[in-house]
Amino acid sequence: MRALAVVSVLCATACATLANEAGDLDVERPNALAGPFRLLKDPELSSKDAPYILKKRYSDFRDPSVIAEGSELGPTTLYATVTSPSGDSIQRFSAPDGRSFDPAGADVLTPTESWEGGAIAQPSVARVNGELWLAYAAAGGIGLARSSDGETFVKDPAPVLEAGGDAWEGGAAPQAPALLALPSGEVRLFYSANGRIGEARSSGTGSFTRIGSAPVLEPGGTEFDGQAVGDPDAWLSQTAEGRRVTRVYFTATAEDGSQSVGLAARYQSEGRLTPAAAPSLSGPRNPRSPAVLPRAKLTLLFVTQRAGSSDSQDFPAIAEGVAPATVDLTLP
Repeated sequence: MRALAVVSVLCATACATLANEAGDLDVERPNALAGPFRLLKDPELSSKDAPYILKKRYSDFRDPSVIAEGSELGPTTLYATVTSPSGDSIQRFSAPDGRSFDPAGADVLTPTESWEGGAIAQPSVARVNGELWLAYAAAGGIGLARSSDGETFVKDPAPVLEAGGDAWEGGAAPQAPALLALPSGEVRLFYSANGRIGEARSSGTGSFTRIGSAPVLEPGGTEFDGQAVGDPDAWLSQTAEGRRVTRVYFTATAEDGSQSVGLAARYQSEGRLTPAAAPSLSGPRNPRSPAVLPRAKLTLLFVTQRAGSSDSQDFPAIAEGVAPATVDLTLP
């Protein structure tokens, strides 16, 4: 799920920013920062277990969301769902370079409210009005917690978005939140429900209202998302002409159950999303739950996927990728 940034893409020629162009395989195009992605290799990671940055049996690292200061590749904070003997929690991890994450995370949220049903997951972080907001999923819907330092969070007592949406949501509680702070001060919340992606808005107070009566993205737009779309992560970019583009990465589930990372986009901040014709990342270990971190000259991608091909590695871990594919992140 789950990072956001505002990126200005400067180019001498016209920038292609429509969703069906954003996955162009030509890495020399300015929109290459949007994907497709390649997974990192051993010389690019300190863990020597590429492409994984967080991997440990019985910990089940999953649902990443990332945030960082500035626009260069430097100190980065990652939030993720982690399994422990006492249950699931949301933990915080740090890296000095966007990829060398210390596996010793620290709990920032655990289930404490009755509406959470004893479990929380799928964090999404964003900076809003001088605070760090962390949206998360639980049994009763989507919760919100706030922090001044990114370490100690205070929860809102009730979900900010719960079941009760239009018919397309199928009566399910919304899950997999993705926060997106707009320059106007408004905050958007993309979410999953019934194999589709919806959208809600807040004036910046934390009270969210659904937008429209239909999803902004449905399955079946491409060959690789015929069964479901979900787990959104959103960020803003800008064309050379100054036109804003909203990009949403998501988990695409095909009819055969295989999963990949898709990309959909729209101009400005309203309306339905148009999916790209090809996945941003695919592979036999079913990459899913994407989180993106745009930097000045590259974009990092964090995904949950199977830890390996053997039966003993059939557990989730967090892997990292980069676009454009020509970037070399070999550690010094």
